[in-house]
Amino acid sequence: MSSILAALHLLALGVGLGGVYVRGRQLRYPLDDARLRNLFAADNAWGVAAVLWLVTGLWRFLGGIEKPTGWYLHNPLFHAKLTLFILILALEAYPMTMLIKWRIRVKKNMSIDPSPLSRMRLFNRLEIASVVVIVFIATFMARGHGI
Repeated sequence: MSSILAALHLLALGVGLGGVYVRGRQLRYPLDDARLRNLFAADNAWGVAAVLWLVTGLWRFLGGIEKPTGWYLHNPLFHAKLTLFILILALEAYPMTMLIKWRIRVKKNMSIDPSPLSRMRLFNRLEIASVVVIVFIATFMARGHGI
């Protein structure tokens, strides 16, 4: 079970980082119908990855499958990793809200206001950077650093 959870947690990295990267690329250009479909698909991948990270991460943290919960609680690198994950969730509130509104407008054949694009691109870049830092922290944790 430990290996399966670790693999799923790592798989979420590929899905999530790919999704948020593609989402950011789609936000750089005028939003025609095809670009919106790609944008929404990439956003879906990012969302699936976030859920997968959360579920597998909590299971690994609370399940004591690999390391006891206390190991994580006393590891400052884990606190940094968790802080960055919470930061990503907070940053995601704005793009998620805008994309939900845009999805509704697209379904109703209404136009989309492009004014939030620059803010969404900024948040997207901050989320990508945070994920990359999390990968480094996780790698150090996996090698026993922080305790």
